[in-house]
Parts: sequence; structure tokens; C-alpha cells
Amino acid sequence: MPSVVTTEFYKHPKLDGVKIFPLDGKASRRGENQRVLVTLEPNVEIPLHSHSVNAEMFIVSGSGKVLSDDNTNGTTVKTGAMVYFEADNRHGFRAERDGMSFISSNGGIVDFAPQHWDITF
Repeated sequence: MPSVVTTEFYKHPKLDGVKIFPLDGKASRRGENQRVLVTLEPNVEIPLHSHSVNAEMFIVSGSGKVLSDDNTNGTTVKTGAMVYFEADNRHGFRAERDGMSFISSNGGIVDFAPQHWDITF
């Protein structure tokens, strides 16, 4: 049966200008596999951070720069790019003037309660 579902977004208090939409049709829980749409307003930065799980990001719109402690730092990414970081590797993004959106497939970073997220700044 066809349907349309409106999803509420999550925000983390340390990530101004970033919205996170769960794509699995349920509330996100830390430690459970999840897919989320992450949107960054123009010129917004997700600062260097790490998680205890792997994360794969597929850029679906806009462009930005990868932030990391490795050779990917400063790499420009745009629609169609795939970025992968293993657990405990520091990474982030800086959106360019057109903003940026990506789908993150991960082992359970986001939780409906921000204080329970698997994120270390």
C-alpha cells in the first residue's frame, strides 16, 4: 500500500546547522544499524569527531571538504562521492556555499536522545 511518512529530524547541541533524519522508519537508537540523512546548511562544519562504529557516507547533494587526520583531509566531495571511515578514526565535513547532504550507513551513531549519541569531539 502506498504511503507518505513525515520524519522528524534530530539535532545535536554541538552541531549547529546540521539536521539528521532517520531513514529506517523508526526512532534511531545508538548501537543499532541505521541509515540517516544528514543535511548541512551552507558553510557549516561538522568538526573532527569519532565513533566506535564504522560509517559510510554517500553524498546526495551539494559539496564540501572532508576533514580528517589522514590523507583524505581537504578532499572535495560532491554528489555521488562515497566516503568511508573505520571506527575510531577522526573525521568531519565542511559544507561549501551550496550546503551538503549525505546518507550515513553506520552501526548506530545517532540516538533520539542527543546525550546518548556515539560521538566524541
